[in-house]
Amino acid sequence: MIPLRARYQHYLDELHGDVVRLGEKVHLAWERTLKSMDTGNVVLAGWVIDNDREIDDSRRYLEERAITMLATQQPIVGHDLRLLATVSTLAGELERIGDYARSVARRVRLHPNLLQRTLGNDPQWARMTELARYMVQICMDALLAQNTELAMQLAELENEVDTLRHTLRGRVIEQMRADPSLLDVGIEMLEIITVLERTADRTTNIGENIIFLVEGEYKLLNPDG
Repeated sequence: MIPLRARYQHYLDELHGDVVRLGEKVHLAWERTLKSMDTGNVVLAGWVIDNDREIDDSRRYLEERAITMLATQQPIVGHDLRLLATVSTLAGELERIGDYARSVARRVRLHPNLLQRTLGNDPQWARMTELARYMVQICMDALLAQNTELAMQLAELENEVDTLRHTLRGRVIEQMRADPSLLDVGIEMLEIITVLERTADRTTNIGENIIFLVEGEYKLLNPDG
């Protein structure tokens, strides 16, 4: 017979692994969303939209499992209790990032060439999307390794995203003023820029929860953000 503590630890390890796998699904959704923007590939955008339900289902499963374990296993180790307490938060933040990917994918499906007509050749747009990818990846790496140093890197990156958001929104607004035919795609690009900034905010929230999970102390990574 497997000892009670060993069996309980196995369940915790599975739960942690399920959160990481949810993060991998979200990361893939963003990778494919941004690729669909770069290429105008509406089929790829459709894949992201259709697979968002799987992300939603994973979030619900994680929440239900964490609640069940809290009710039935009675964790006695602080780290175990923190893991069960933060699973719902982590899953919810990841689901929201997945929702953002779906939101962008829907815009790509409506306007496949929206990037090419606005910021397609802008190096700062390329930097912003690179940061979005990187910050989601940092979340996954930090969560997998329970690495607080990685999580703390997110604050500085979020500040850069905030600066880029302001710059890029200004450029799109200037484009629309200069060429009214860009109003439709310009408005969509303004929304996408905002969504990328919100994605960065969510990754920072995840980083704060990773630090709480490991250290037992809640730290605001970007109190002024």
